Amino acid sequence: MLKIVLFLLLQVCFNQAELEVKICGNLRYGHTMGAAVYDNVDHIWFLGGYQLPLPLVILDTVVRYDVNTYESEIVRRFPYGIYYGAAEIDGNGEIFHFGGTTRERRNEIFNFNETNARPRIVNYFADGVNAMSAVTVGKDTIFLFGGNADPDFDPQAIYLYNTTANTLRVVARLPISLHSLAPVYDGKKVYIFGGMENGVKRFDIYKFDPAEFTIETLDLTTSPNFPISTAQYVGNNQSILIGYNSSGSAYFARFHHSNETLEDLHVNSTILTKLDNPSSAYVPKTNKIYFHGDDRMISSYSTSVYCLELSAGNSDITCPSEGLHFLPHPTNCSLYYVCNDGKCLFNSN
Repeated sequence: MLKIVLFLLLQVCFNQAELEVKICGNLRYGHTMGAAVYDNVDHIWFLGGYQLPLPLVILDTVVRYDVNTYESEIVRRFPYGIYYGAAEIDGNGEIFHFGGTTRERRNEIFNFNETNARPRIVNYFADGVNAMSAVTVGKDTIFLFGGNADPDFDPQAIYLYNTTANTLRVVARLPISLHSLAPVYDGKKVYIFGGMENGVKRFDIYKFDPAEFTIETLDLTTSPNFPISTAQYVGNNQSILIGYNSSGSAYFARFHHSNETLEDLHVNSTILTKLDNPSSAYVPKTNKIYFHGDDRMISSYSTSVYCLELSAGNSDITCPSEGLHFLPHPTNCSLYYVCNDGKCLFNSN
């Protein structure tokens, strides 16, 4: 009888746990391989990308999307169409775009802000590079990882770009040549997920120290078993990883920074066909991850902006190392956690 009761409790708990991907507005163009940044106020900026159906069009657009109204408008244009670049915003509200592809790999660093009329070139890499990954640390530091590069660019390089001084230097190297990584910063360390090596998808997780410029490979008991397309740090020692599994269906996981463990995240994502190269941003005030791009419809990309709403709280917990335990939710007495031998089977947040 006890087993039946426990099973029912787990079923109820898992039913409560399921999150859902919804459509939160549309962009004018359905595209993939663009970049996205949140300006820490009301807008997500979608930069570049390419669209289908054929003939392929490389976009020169900078689209400003309002997280309150779900409306979007083209507010800037690059000098040329560009996709597969990286973008970040620093602590001064300055947006930067790194590398990318037109018909060839680019080496420019662009900069603009809310008042600039047009993105302007402020610096250059030694050679063309696309598929870099970027993360902001502090007020004026952006770290750049890897890339798919021309001969004079080191695809193992970890760059530090100082946005105030406009200086660029290599401070460390990745263990192997990688591109299309998904980095997040939790206030202390940068965790770097996935990536590709010579066209082969990787499932590694690296930890980079932005103060000491050291990097290590994590040896997890449970490693990601799906290609990671994008990741967002959502506060409270947690990141959400988004990718797709072997059948092409969207796949979600939660990474706990406090004990460096990974768990599957139960998400209803039936509105997605296949998620491959989305651009994404997390907005704390709405507690949503917004993403756009490449749900792999046969002849075109969806114009939809998708959003994953994370329930309030997102508190991290420590499970007892042995046995089955039901732990109270810190703020909502109608919810609870289930722990089994040290693993959190369900976070009711």
